[in-house]
Amino acid sequence: MDPDARGRAGTGPEQAAADRHREALDWAATARAERAELCAALAEGSVDVAGVLTRRHEAAVGRVRLLTVLEAPAGARKVPTRHLLAELGLDPTMPLARLDDAAAAVVADRFPVLAP
Repeated sequence: MDPDARGRAGTGPEQAAADRHREALDWAATARAERAELCAALAEGSVDVAGVLTRRHEAAVGRVRLLTVLEAPAGARKVPTRHLLAELGLDPTMPLARLDDAAAAVVADRFPVLAP
């Protein structure tokens, strides 16, 4: 039996759970695509870290982790990036939305745009 046909036939708790699961999968796929698009823009240089930080209150951008953004630009090096974050006392797994204005300014200052 076609899963879509079965879904239309029932409205019970199993169907509601299946619908929520499908919605969660769709949401996750959209979030991954948005994150990949942001990282690609950083890698090609069409947007810089400071530009991303100014958009940190947007839902899609705010969910992205700090380390993901800082390692995405061309020329960014993982080990120095992680060491500098530790020196600054910033959690690399922190979502951008949790950065306050002062921390965002420090990150933008300490992670300048690197020429590809």
